[in-house]
Amino acid sequence: MQVVKGYIWDVVLDLRQDSPTFKQWQGFYLQDPLLNPNKQLELLYIPEGCAHGFLTISEDAIVHYKVAERYYPQEEQTLVFNDPDIAIEWPLHALPVDIPLILSEKDRQGKTFSQLPLF
Repeated sequence: MQVVKGYIWDVVLDLRQDSPTFKQWQGFYLQDPLLNPNKQLELLYIPEGCAHGFLTISEDAIVHYKVAERYYPQEEQTLVFNDPDIAIEWPLHALPVDIPLILSEKDRQGKTFSQLPLF
């Protein structure tokens, strides 16, 4: 995962049942190199079997990512962002005051952790 433009908070959630970090999440702030004072390229690797989502904190953002396999939309699963079972601490306070929280239709219809098939 790489941010080409803007600033995001990216979350990775381990869905691998045999993993010691199963059902744990971790968040990362990522920004484009022009916003980064060190001008370092920030990349985030997301292992297979982990869920991934992000919150755009800047007015807009462009992200670039690669996947390990061909994308099959019919197989995609969406976890609801505010599932209390997972309790991801989204930094909603970091959103600019004049920018409301906007969810895609897919995200609005996300499932809870207990409804998702696991690996």
